[in-house]
Amino acid sequence: MMNRYTMASYEVLDTVMQEDPNWGTLERAVDATNPGWGGTWETAESMCNYYGPSVADLPRGQDPVGACKIYAAAEQHARFGDPLFYWYQNALKHGRYPGLDRFRLSLATSTHTTREDAEFAHEYLKDLLDGDGWNLHRAEAFDRNIAPKFGYPLIAEAHYHASQKGARERLSENPYDDKALNGLRLRLHSYKEIEPFTFEEVVVAAPDPAEEIEYVRRLLEIRPYDDGLWSDCANLAYPLTRPKALALRDGPLINAIAYSNHGPYHLNTFNSSKLIMLNIYEKRELKDRGEAWRKARNKVDLAEDILCPMARVQRLIEAVCSVDDSGFCETSSFERREAQKKLANYGAKEVCKAVYDAPLEDLVFLPVQVDLLDADG
Repeated sequence: MMNRYTMASYEVLDTVMQEDPNWGTLERAVDATNPGWGGTWETAESMCNYYGPSVADLPRGQDPVGACKIYAAAEQHARFGDPLFYWYQNALKHGRYPGLDRFRLSLATSTHTTREDAEFAHEYLKDLLDGDGWNLHRAEAFDRNIAPKFGYPLIAEAHYHASQKGARERLSENPYDDKALNGLRLRLHSYKEIEPFTFEEVVVAAPDPAEEIEYVRRLLEIRPYDDGLWSDCANLAYPLTRPKALALRDGPLINAIAYSNHGPYHLNTFNSSKLIMLNIYEKRELKDRGEAWRKARNKVDLAEDILCPMARVQRLIEAVCSVDDSGFCETSSFERREAQKKLANYGAKEVCKAVYDAPLEDLVFLPVQVDLLDADG
């Protein structure tokens, strides 16, 4: 709905790269070409071609243009299995790009891996541990997809313990250490194959809920524009199993929508949340939920708090999904149909006439103030 890069942004980038051409600035510029913010692969590729040759702070012998394109593809533009994905995987496998080898893991720990790539993943993940590093996500993928197939020992539990030890040490030195806070939010999973390529996932270790809410609070102080963190805040602090969610859940979800530039995932989460709230509202007695739930429900205005926000999001979802090609819109169509049925049943086109009559640009969400001190475990 909007493009993160303005002409002024390009001018700043150009000034910095003319005065001090460096990898960090180019990397951040490439990150801003994310398609969700109106960026394109072609823009990233042009940046790499134009500014890459002047970057000199990479390891000797490494091609900065190639490194830039690999980073752009892996971090922002390539999807697993598409031609761009296999292009950068091949470039990493046959080129010299120290520091970017981690991007090989997405293929090397997948069900499509070869023995050669499996050996790379095994050595890479083992070397990480030897160097006090960790990558739990890829270690779990290795245990699930690679270890049973090629006879390697399991490695995820060791990565989990390394992550927790390292995170607590870092947090003792800096209570707002980004990597430490994210590390302490990790969960360890075990997997059981119940049929070919289908696994049952079990959480075997997880953070204490109250502690995790505190970690998210701190992370939001560091990264207040992170849509994923705002979504996590809603789900951790205001789950729809607690009465306070009826009044307080919308704020974090709206921020997730706003900071994702109206990403379909967050719009659909808001939509699903309103459907659940409507279900609670319709259960007028709430006999099995207690007095707190009855009081919370009685404060809800059906039109203002549920129907009209749902109608607003429906209009935005339809607009976003008309141009979105991520596949998410297709998989989330059930919730949209359910919302449309409910809105029709309640005559929302009359009740929420202002929402249906408004120009689409007037319905765009802006960030809202959220008092994180209300978020308790």
